Amino acid sequence: MTGIIVWLRNDLRLRDNVALSNACKDGDKVYPLYILEDDSERNWPRGSASKVWLHHSLKMLDREYRQKGSRLILRHGTAEEQIIACLEETGASAVYWNRRYEPGNVQHDKALKKNLENGHCEVKSFKANLLFEPHEIKNRQDKPYKVFTPFWKACQSLGDPPRPLPVPKHLNPPGRWP
Repeated sequence: MTGIIVWLRNDLRLRDNVALSNACKDGDKVYPLYILEDDSERNWPRGSASKVWLHHSLKMLDREYRQKGSRLILRHGTAEEQIIACLEETGASAVYWNRRYEPGNVQHDKALKKNLENGHCEVKSFKANLLFEPHEIKNRQDKPYKVFTPFWKACQSLGDPPRPLPVPKHLNPPGRWP
């Protein structure tokens, strides 16, 4: 039996969620996890309106998971501590997430992936929030574009993006929740 934690961050949705879709294909049990992170160095502090939006978004997302026979696990603290605790409580062997692209988050996610892979579990991250990742579009000198119009033309030359993923038919909920 393979349990997979799907760490949700900026992707509070079932439809077109690459990490969730892959976890449903790869795992016998899927544990959707949202962590309200203690990370004031990497992100702007949340204002009141943002907190209200997040509260209602998480509440609606949990309702959608429950309609599919699953539920959302909510945690507060540092990502690494909460993910490791969830791995221990569930017996899951992998963590999947959709990539973020802000410089502070990129460095954080790389370090977290390395720490989790060193003795805890398998980690997979997915392209889910951009049509093209920054390293995918390069100029003829194999460097990032600095001018928008040539960048845009290069993007258009790659054809249409893949169609959005549907809501998974089965969320593979575990028999016992942490």
